[in-house]
Amino acid sequence: MDFRALVDHLLAEFFRLDPVHATEIGNHEHDGAWPDLSPAGAEIRRAFAQDALRQLGEIDRASLDRDDAIDHRILTDALAAMEFGETTLQEERWNPLVYVYVLGNGLFALLARPFAPLPERLASAASRLRGVPAVLDAARANLLDPGDRPVARFHTEKAIERLPGIPGLVDAVLAEVDKVEDADAAAALRAEL
Repeated sequence: MDFRALVDHLLAEFFRLDPVHATEIGNHEHDGAWPDLSPAGAEIRRAFAQDALRQLGEIDRASLDRDDAIDHRILTDALAAMEFGETTLQEERWNPLVYVYVLGNGLFALLARPFAPLPERLASAASRLRGVPAVLDAARANLLDPGDRPVARFHTEKAIERLPGIPGLVDAVLAEVDKVEDADAAAALRAEL
């Protein structure tokens, strides 16, 4: 596989595994989904990062032009950070802020940028809202079994402080439905929410 094809393949898989990040940076193929925050999801991300690093390591960097060499380095560094996060840091097991940020960013990115018609963005928001219980279930399970590192008190306090912003974003999604001009589309969105 040539380098450009490999990059396209790795980015597509990364966006599938981290749909909130994908939405934030402008990839909208997975706007209605959340990342799998369970231990199984972490294992899938770890394996992906390790395999991607292996594939990038097989590329003859001397054969790359300057731009591709830079992209190779950036992608390698990002995947190494991902692997470190999944194998060593495991922040989702001890930092409750992870879940506040995932929920907040996952909803805010759909509301803040007019990258698609409002009904389309709201349909993605409705899909994400339906997935909130799974995110919360993963949070409970991960934080109740933090492994070697205890749940951080400071991070817990900050998560509690920021948590009220999440219902505020839900209210903002509901308020946006009232701005949909097509009555049928608005009714369909209300039914989803």
